[in-house]
Amino acid sequence: MKRLGALFVTVFLLSGCGSAARREAFLADLLAAEQQSKTFRETEKLIEEECQQKRLAGELKGHVAAIRCVQERKRDLMIKRGDPHMDLVDLQFAYRIALARRMDEGVLSREDAELLDAELAVRIKAEIERRNMLAHQAQLQAQQARNQQAQLQTRQASEAWRDFIRMLNDNLQRQQDRDALTAPRTMPPITCYQYGNMIQCR
Repeated sequence: MKRLGALFVTVFLLSGCGSAARREAFLADLLAAEQQSKTFRETEKLIEEECQQKRLAGELKGHVAAIRCVQERKRDLMIKRGDPHMDLVDLQFAYRIALARRMDEGVLSREDAELLDAELAVRIKAEIERRNMLAHQAQLQAQQARNQQAQLQTRQASEAWRDFIRMLNDNLQRQQDRDALTAPRTMPPITCYQYGNMIQCR
C-alpha cells in the first residue's frame, strides 16, 4: 500500500544560559565577603588596641585580663559573622589564656608566647583547610549524584517521548492507509515544540 504522508516531529528546547548574571552575582558576593572580612579585621585590631591600652593604663590587671577583654568581644563578632569553626576559635582563645597566665607568672616571655600562638594559628589554619576540602568534596559528590539522577530522568522522559511519537506515527499511518482506499491525499507534516513542561503541536 502506498504511503501518502509522513509525520515529522521536532522538539525545540528553549533555555537561557544566564551565565553572565551568575558571574555578576558571584562577584558581588565575593566583594561583599571581602568587605566584611576587611571590616572584621579592622574592628578586631581596634579591640586589641583598646584592651592593650587599658592594660597599660592599669585598668586591666595583667595579660590574662587583657586577653579576656579581647576575646569576649571578638567571640561575639565571630558568632554574628557566622563563623563555621567556633570550636577552633574557642581552642585558640583557651590556648591564649594559658599563654597569658604563664606570662603573668613570669615563666614565659612575650616573644615566646607570640611564637607559640603563631604555631597554633598555623595548625588551626591547616585544620580549617582540611575541613573545607572535605566539605567541598561532599558537595561535589552530592552534585554528581543530583546530575546522575537528572540524566536518568531526562533519559526516561526522552524514551517515553519517543514511544509516544512512535505510537502517534503508527496511528497516523493506519489512518492514512484507510484514507488511501477512498481519497488519497497528502497530509502536511506536524511539528511539535516543547516549552519547558508544555508541548504544542501544529
